[in-house]
Amino acid sequence: MKKRISLLFLAFLGLGLASETKAQEIKIDAQIRPRAEFGNGVKGLQAKDVEGVFGVSQRTRLNFNFTNENLKIGISLQDVRMWGDTKTAVKGDGAKTSIAQAWAEYAFNDKFAFKIGRQALSYDDQRVLGGLDWAQQGRWHDALLFKYKAEGFQMHLGGAYNDTSDPMFNDYKDLHMAWFSKDLGDLNLTALLLNVGKKTDDPTNPANEPSTKYMQTFGLNGKYAVGDLKLAASAYLQTGEIMRGNNVHDVSANQFALRADYKVSDVFGLHGGFEHLSGMDSNKGGAESDDFKSFTPIFGTNHKFNGFMDYFYVGNHVGSVGLQDIYFGPTFKVNEKLSTKLTYHYFASSADLYNTENVKQDAGLGSEVDLTFAYTLSKDIKIVGGYSQMFASDSMEVLKGGDADETQNWAWLMININPTIFYSKK
Repeated sequence: MKKRISLLFLAFLGLGLASETKAQEIKIDAQIRPRAEFGNGVKGLQAKDVEGVFGVSQRTRLNFNFTNENLKIGISLQDVRMWGDTKTAVKGDGAKTSIAQAWAEYAFNDKFAFKIGRQALSYDDQRVLGGLDWAQQGRWHDALLFKYKAEGFQMHLGGAYNDTSDPMFNDYKDLHMAWFSKDLGDLNLTALLLNVGKKTDDPTNPANEPSTKYMQTFGLNGKYAVGDLKLAASAYLQTGEIMRGNNVHDVSANQFALRADYKVSDVFGLHGGFEHLSGMDSNKGGAESDDFKSFTPIFGTNHKFNGFMDYFYVGNHVGSVGLQDIYFGPTFKVNEKLSTKLTYHYFASSADLYNTENVKQDAGLGSEVDLTFAYTLSKDIKIVGGYSQMFASDSMEVLKGGDADETQNWAWLMININPTIFYSKK
């Protein structure tokens, strides 16, 4: 690992020394981001007499960026691990250290460019396509993008392809996307089209060979700002096919959301919104269901939505009863260094929920309170943390298991150290 870092460092310095281009920039920065968490009912209800879990995870990155008049290059080395899961004296540590991103972008002129390599695909509010920065490992795609920009308009067209000896290993086989953005004064409108193919065992195939099923996601996003009020809205439809069990299902799902932020003063603000994600009745979600009606935020940064305790769509709740989320709360900017935010969520299912005896349950799943803070210690160091508590209903217990009468909470503290190690511009 040290040898690899040294070689890359010398290679980037060599780019700067060898290039005859007048306008160029080299930047090397690091990130050390440990995060301590205590979870007592995260992603699902804690069972009775089961103790909470404490752990510390850490992301370590070394980022290299080179820019000249036409070319940009970005390489990021990454190490992600839990404190204590590697012995103090060990010869190897498996695949914890890797190259997170490695891309190059070439601009033909001020309007046209292409970007190729391992990169983040992050668009709009990251509901469907996001960089997943909350997760220590992040999310990266091996992709090719064509970019066009003019005054007030942008367009990205691209795709990704995964090839491996195990066709079932990757998240998807291939991906195709198109994104458009248009500024209309105080209004910004975007459109996203996403086609994702996943390889799956297909019993309907006479040879029982894996086949690729494609699901399409189409969406619109809008942002409007007037004075101290900011509004944002999104709406998505999903179509295509998905394999569940031994059957191919047609996809027919939808999402829509509205959010508002209002700055009352330099110190105090308000935020709130509503989101609907379609779902399937829990007694019809199996092989007998004709259509798959549960919306899937397929590559979304889902931790930033629907409560920080991650009960919904963070590696879970896919193909379930959907969700309705009403939320609101205040924000406080104490001073230039410290800010806090409080959010109350009320959760309900979008489709009907039944227990194991096929008795229909109340739609209300419960509520969650999230309190967070951010403190800037210095230019290179930021401390963030929070506390969340879930107040679950009996319906949540039916949906998630566990014991709704137990205390369900989560506390976390994260330090983000992000200094610039080397910078040169000429």
